Order: sequence, then structure tokens, then C-alpha cells
Amino acid sequence: MAKQPNGILAEIRRREMLEILNAQGHATVTELCGHFQVSPATIRNDLNELEAMKYLKRTHGGALSLGTSLELTSSEKVELHIQEKQAIAKMALPFIRQGQVIAIDTGTTTFELARLVSGIKGVTVITNDLKIALFLEENSQNSVIFLGGTVRKKFHCTVGRSVLDQMDQLFVDTVFLATNAMDIERGLSTPSIDTADVKRKILHNARARILLADSSKIARESLARFATIDEMDVLITDAGADAEFIRQVQAQNVRVIIA
Repeated sequence: MAKQPNGILAEIRRREMLEILNAQGHATVTELCGHFQVSPATIRNDLNELEAMKYLKRTHGGALSLGTSLELTSSEKVELHIQEKQAIAKMALPFIRQGQVIAIDTGTTTFELARLVSGIKGVTVITNDLKIALFLEENSQNSVIFLGGTVRKKFHCTVGRSVLDQMDQLFVDTVFLATNAMDIERGLSTPSIDTADVKRKILHNARARILLADSSKIARESLARFATIDEMDVLITDAGADAEFIRQVQAQNVRVIIA
């Protein structure tokens, strides 16, 4: 495991540290030193950084979980569950027809959908994802409306008041949403409050709402909720999805498609 206190290895170590804390509820500096094979000073620095970001609470000799997770950047997410994401995107494609106005949420699964949308003509795509907008601009003849705003660094998307104001003027046939976490009781959530605001606005301006989420997002929760599951019309997930979770989603009158 990571032995350096700086750079991407430190970020990976801190994410795993949070996973340990969330699983156990607490951990000591000594335990974490043994797990990661780094010095107590390095562990204390990690814990102090994570406490400053409100991911945990420091205690004498260790830390307590606050039940939150450190968000992977977009580049770090790209290769995770890639086959599932591509399969989910293929199942979403039939919901798009020529002449429609669709919104594609920022995310790695939704980017896989954007790759496929490039092959459909006569679609207007609204997005706040820089990577999706650029891909469609270069690889399709479709109209692209990019929602300008403050760029969220390392997540290649825009957020903020200007994005919300633009969406107030736009109506969408179908929105394709991504989520960091989904839970029957807690709903759909994401670590960023600003990102949650954008998702909520796009969701409320769409006639049809389709959630694209692989099974790793099930029974998880993050900081900011942007919707309840019953606000979705369709959930497209993969074969790894828990059967009881699927049953509960369907009980809320949400159509579930397994990719």
C-alpha cells in the first residue's frame, strides 16, 4: 500500500482509511500504521487532513467515522466497473429518439452513453460536463448546449448559479442521471452540494428521468441528496445488483432494467 505522504498515493491511502473507519466505526493510529506500513506522523497528518474536510472526527490516539466517503476524481473513476458502465449505456440508448432534447448528467457512465449518442442524428444534448460536450462537438452532428459556470476542478463539469439559471430557461424530454450513491431510504446522493443542486435542477426540468448506476452504488449514501428513488422513471443497473434492492425499487413504481 501507499508509503508516501504526498501525491496520488496519499489520496488512495486516505480513501482506504475512510473505508476502514466506516466499516469499524473507529480506528487507532497504531492500527492504521500497521495496516498501511507508514509512520505515526504520516497517519496523524492524514487524519488531520480528513478531519479538516469533515470526513471524520479526531480522537485521542485515533479517529471516529462520520459515515462519509472521499470522492474519486473523474479520471480515477474512468476504469472502475467499465464493462458494467458500457452495458448500462447500451440499454439506455433505445430511450433516445431523433428530434428529442435530452440532458446528459456529468459522470463516467453517462460519458459512455454520450459515445453512443454520437451515432443518433437530430438530437439536442444539454450537459454541464466538459468532456461530454467536447466529445459530441468533435464526433457528432447533434446540437450541444453547454451549461457554462464555475468549473469543478478534477471533475470536468460546471456548477454554480449560472448553471442553475440557464436550466431555468430550458425544458428537457429525457434526462440521463448519474449518482455516487443510492439507498432506498436515503435516496440518491453525491459528495458535492453544488453538484447536487445542478442534478436537482436538471431533474425537475425533465419529462422523463432515467438513472444510470452500476451496482457498486447500491446501499451507499453520500453528503448531499438530490432526489428520492421514486422520482425516477427508470433505473438501469447491472447484474450485480442486489435482488432485494431491485424489488424495493420496483415497489416504488420505478422500472428497473438489468444490463
